[in-house]
Amino acid sequence: MEMLAALSEIVPSSSAVLPTPFVSQKTGLAIRHYGLRAVAFLQKDGGAFAYADHAKLVSWENTRHELILANKPSEFKDRFTSLSDFSCEIGAGYILDIKYAVKDDSLVAKPFPDDDFFVPLGLEVVSSNELYSLLQVRNCLTNPNLRISKQKSIVNR
Repeated sequence: MEMLAALSEIVPSSSAVLPTPFVSQKTGLAIRHYGLRAVAFLQKDGGAFAYADHAKLVSWENTRHELILANKPSEFKDRFTSLSDFSCEIGAGYILDIKYAVKDDSLVAKPFPDDDFFVPLGLEVVSSNELYSLLQVRNCLTNPNLRISKQKSIVNR
Protein backbone atom coordinates (compact mmCIF):
# COMPACT_ATOMS: atom_id res chain seq x y z
CA MET A 1 0.00 0.00 0.00
CA GLU A 2 2.93 2.32 0.71
CA MET A 3 4.16 2.08 -2.88
CA LEU A 4 0.67 2.62 -4.31
CA ALA A 5 0.27 5.77 -2.23
CA ALA A 6 3.66 7.02 -3.43
CA LEU A 7 2.77 6.10 -7.00
CA SER A 8 -0.43 8.17 -6.93
CA GLU A 9 1.50 11.14 -5.52
CA ILE A 10 4.49 10.96 -7.88
CA VAL A 11 3.07 9.80 -11.22
CA PRO A 12 1.11 12.54 -13.01
CA SER A 13 -2.46 11.56 -13.84
CA SER A 14 -1.61 12.07 -17.52
CA SER A 15 1.13 9.41 -17.42
CA ALA A 16 0.83 5.62 -17.61
CA VAL A 17 2.63 2.99 -15.54
CA LEU A 18 3.99 -0.30 -16.85
CA PRO A 19 4.04 -2.93 -14.13
CA THR A 20 6.54 -5.66 -15.02
CA PRO A 21 4.97 -9.13 -15.40
CA PHE A 22 5.76 -10.21 -11.82
CA VAL A 23 4.38 -6.96 -10.38
CA SER A 24 1.40 -7.05 -12.74
CA GLN A 25 0.26 -10.38 -11.31
CA LYS A 26 0.43 -9.06 -7.76
CA THR A 27 -0.57 -5.38 -7.92
CA GLY A 28 -1.55 -4.49 -11.49
CA LEU A 29 -5.22 -3.92 -10.74
CA ALA A 30 -4.37 -2.04 -7.54
CA ILE A 31 -2.35 0.47 -9.58
CA ARG A 32 -5.41 1.12 -11.71
CA HIS A 33 -8.06 1.13 -8.98
CA TYR A 34 -6.29 2.21 -5.78
CA GLY A 35 -3.49 4.27 -7.28
CA LEU A 36 -5.91 5.76 -9.85
CA ARG A 37 -3.28 5.74 -12.58
CA ALA A 38 -3.41 4.44 -16.12
CA VAL A 39 -1.75 1.07 -16.62
CA ALA A 40 -0.04 0.81 -20.01
CA PHE A 41 -0.44 -2.97 -20.14
CA LEU A 42 -2.05 -5.40 -17.74
CA GLN A 43 -1.99 -9.19 -18.05
CA LYS A 44 -5.49 -9.50 -16.58
CA ASP A 45 -7.09 -7.39 -19.32
CA GLY A 46 -6.86 -10.32 -21.73
CA GLY A 47 -9.82 -12.09 -20.13
CA ALA A 48 -12.08 -9.08 -20.50
CA PHE A 49 -11.02 -8.54 -24.11
CA ALA A 50 -11.77 -12.21 -24.91
CA TYR A 51 -15.43 -11.56 -24.11
CA ALA A 52 -15.83 -7.91 -25.01
CA ASP A 53 -13.59 -6.94 -27.92
CA HIS A 54 -11.79 -9.44 -30.12
CA ALA A 55 -9.89 -6.74 -32.05
CA LYS A 56 -8.42 -5.44 -28.79
CA LEU A 57 -7.65 -9.01 -27.77
CA VAL A 58 -5.48 -9.47 -30.86
CA SER A 59 -3.67 -6.19 -30.14
CA TRP A 60 -3.34 -7.14 -26.45
CA GLU A 61 -1.83 -10.52 -27.40
CA ASN A 62 0.74 -8.87 -29.68
CA THR A 63 1.69 -6.45 -26.90
CA ARG A 64 1.89 -9.31 -24.39
CA HIS A 65 4.29 -11.17 -26.66
CA GLU A 66 6.48 -8.05 -27.04
CA LEU A 67 6.51 -7.58 -23.26
CA ILE A 68 7.61 -11.18 -22.73
CA LEU A 69 10.51 -10.64 -25.14
CA ALA A 70 11.43 -7.29 -23.53
CA ASN A 71 11.36 -8.82 -20.05
CA LYS A 72 13.64 -11.76 -20.93
CA PRO A 73 16.60 -10.71 -23.06
CA SER A 74 19.64 -12.98 -23.27
CA GLU A 75 21.61 -10.80 -20.84
CA PHE A 76 19.75 -9.90 -17.66
CA LYS A 77 21.27 -6.41 -17.49
CA ASP A 78 19.85 -5.73 -20.98
CA ARG A 79 16.37 -6.30 -19.51
CA PHE A 80 16.24 -2.71 -18.29
CA THR A 81 17.08 -1.32 -21.72
CA SER A 82 14.48 -3.59 -23.31
CA LEU A 83 11.81 -2.63 -20.78
CA SER A 84 12.68 1.05 -21.11
CA ASP A 85 12.37 0.92 -24.92
CA PHE A 86 9.15 -1.09 -24.68
CA SER A 87 7.72 1.43 -22.20
CA CYS A 88 8.39 4.25 -24.65
CA GLU A 89 6.75 2.29 -27.47
CA ILE A 90 3.51 1.77 -25.55
CA GLY A 91 3.49 5.20 -23.92
CA ALA A 92 4.41 4.37 -20.32
CA GLY A 93 6.46 7.02 -18.57
CA TYR A 94 7.01 4.86 -15.49
CA ILE A 95 7.87 1.24 -14.72
CA LEU A 96 6.94 -0.46 -11.46
CA ASP A 97 9.33 -3.35 -10.84
CA ILE A 98 10.61 -5.46 -8.00
CA LYS A 99 13.66 -3.99 -6.33
CA TYR A 100 16.96 -5.16 -7.76
CA ALA A 101 20.35 -4.98 -6.16
CA VAL A 102 23.89 -5.93 -7.05
CA LYS A 103 25.51 -8.55 -4.88
CA ASP A 104 28.72 -10.34 -5.78
CA ASP A 105 28.65 -8.79 -9.29
CA SER A 106 25.25 -10.27 -10.15
CA LEU A 107 21.76 -8.85 -10.08
CA VAL A 108 19.39 -10.33 -7.55
CA ALA A 109 15.73 -9.62 -6.99
CA LYS A 110 15.82 -9.13 -3.23
CA PRO A 111 15.64 -6.10 -1.00
CA PHE A 112 19.10 -4.86 -0.03
CA PRO A 113 20.28 -1.65 1.59
CA ASP A 114 19.97 1.34 -0.73
CA ASP A 115 23.75 1.68 -1.12
CA ASP A 116 23.73 -1.64 -3.02
CA PHE A 117 20.80 -0.66 -5.24
CA PHE A 118 21.24 -1.13 -8.98
CA VAL A 119 20.07 1.91 -10.97
CA PRO A 120 19.68 1.11 -14.68
CA LEU A 121 20.80 3.58 -17.35
CA GLY A 122 17.98 5.61 -18.91
CA LEU A 123 15.82 5.12 -15.83
CA GLU A 124 15.56 7.16 -12.67
CA VAL A 125 14.40 5.68 -9.38
CA VAL A 126 11.72 8.06 -8.13
CA SER A 127 10.49 5.91 -5.24
CA SER A 128 11.55 2.66 -3.65
CA ASN A 129 10.69 0.54 -0.66
CA GLU A 130 11.76 -2.90 0.55
CA LEU A 131 10.07 -4.71 -2.35
CA TYR A 132 9.33 -2.36 -5.24
CA SER A 133 10.95 0.41 -7.21
CA LEU A 134 9.11 3.01 -9.26
CA LEU A 135 11.30 4.01 -12.19
CA GLN A 136 10.76 7.01 -14.44
CA VAL A 137 11.67 6.29 -18.05
CA ARG A 138 14.02 9.13 -18.97
CA ASN A 139 14.90 8.16 -22.55
CA CYS A 140 11.29 8.75 -23.72
CA LEU A 141 11.71 12.37 -22.71
CA THR A 142 14.98 12.83 -24.57
CA ASN A 143 14.37 10.90 -27.80
CA PRO A 144 13.47 13.58 -30.41
CA ASN A 145 12.05 11.02 -32.85
CA LEU A 146 9.26 9.96 -30.51
CA ARG A 147 6.53 11.77 -28.70
CA ILE A 148 3.80 10.28 -26.57
CA SER A 149 0.29 11.19 -27.65
CA LYS A 150 -2.58 11.72 -25.22
CA GLN A 151 -3.91 8.31 -26.26
CA LYS A 152 -0.76 6.70 -24.83
CA SER A 153 0.57 5.58 -28.17
CA ILE A 154 3.78 6.46 -29.95
CA VAL A 155 3.58 8.80 -32.89
CA ASN A 156 6.59 9.32 -35.16
CA ARG A 157 7.41 12.93 -35.96
